[in-house]
Amino acid sequence: MSELIELQTHILSSYSRLVKPGGTLVYATCSILPSENEKQVEKFMDQNSSQWTWESSWWSRLKSGEGDGFFAAKLSRS
Repeated sequence: MSELIELQTHILSSYSRLVKPGGTLVYATCSILPSENEKQVEKFMDQNSSQWTWESSWWSRLKSGEGDGFFAAKLSRS
């Protein structure tokens, strides 16, 4: 699990550099685990709050037996 979290941290950090000022980044996972979702965005914001705003987030749990769920966070670059 820690390898996956490290990979997600790397992906968010790396791809955020490709967003131009005024642009939007959506970080999304197929998970309901806070460690893969809100915690990832919180960590990113702790390191980048001067350049980014966390606009909103959304998550959805699927009905029992249909899978985990989904998470998405909308970030805007200043």
